Amino acid sequence: MKKKRLLRFIINLKNNFALHTYITSAFSFFITLIFCCYNLFLGIAYNSDWNISISVYYFLIVAIRIYVGISELNRRRSYDVSVNKTTSVSPRQRRLFLIPGFLLFILDFTLIVPIFLMVTQKKAVNYSMIAAITIAAYTVYKITASIIGYVKTKNIKNFNITILKSINVVDALVSVLSLQYALIMTVDGNINDNMRTLCGITGFAIWAIILIFCSGTLIKSVRECKKDHYFNVNKTNKY
Repeated sequence: MKKKRLLRFIINLKNNFALHTYITSAFSFFITLIFCCYNLFLGIAYNSDWNISISVYYFLIVAIRIYVGISELNRRRSYDVSVNKTTSVSPRQRRLFLIPGFLLFILDFTLIVPIFLMVTQKKAVNYSMIAAITIAAYTVYKITASIIGYVKTKNIKNFNITILKSINVVDALVSVLSLQYALIMTVDGNINDNMRTLCGITGFAIWAIILIFCSGTLIKSVRECKKDHYFNVNKTNKY
C-alpha cells in the first residue's frame, strides 16, 4: 500500500508542475535560510562587509518565499467547497499580488553592494580548481533549469508560481557573478586592472538584466492586481 502511494506521489510530482514547484521551493527555502544565517554569522564574526551584504540578499529571498507560501495557503483556503459556484478574489486580496513583485524589484538594489565588493576583491575565495569547475557545472545547470521553469509559467495562471520561478532566475544570475569571481581568483589569485574593468562591465550588465527582469515581474504583478480572479470550486485541480 505504501509503495503504491509513493508511486502515485512520484507520478503526480512529475506531471503536476505546480506541486513540483512548491516542493522544490520548500527545499530551496531552507537552503537559502541556511546561507542567510551562515553569511550573517561570518559577517559579524569576521567583520566581513561582503558576507553581511549578501546575507541581506538571502534574507529578502527568504522573506519573498515565506510571503508566497502564506499567500498560496490563503488562496487554497479561499475555496469554499460547500458552495457549488465560482468564487472571486476580493480587491484587497488582488492588491496583495503587488507585494512579491515589489519585493523582487527591491531585491535587485540589495545586490549593488555585494557586486561592488566582489569587483574590489572584498570577498574571500578559497576554492580548488576541482571545486571551481564543480561550481561552474552546477551554475550552468541552475541557469538552464531556472529558465526552463520560468518559460513553463507562461501556461500557468497561478501568479505565485511565476514569482517563485522568477526568484530562481534572479538567483541563477547572481550565481554567474559569484562563479566569475571565484574562477578568476582561483586561476589568477587576484584581479588586475584589465580584469577588474571586465568584471565591472559584466557585473553591471548582469545587474541591469536582473533589474529589467524584476521590473517586468513588477509590471506583471500590477496587471495581476487589476485582474478579476476567479476560482472554480468544482475543479479538483486548484493549481
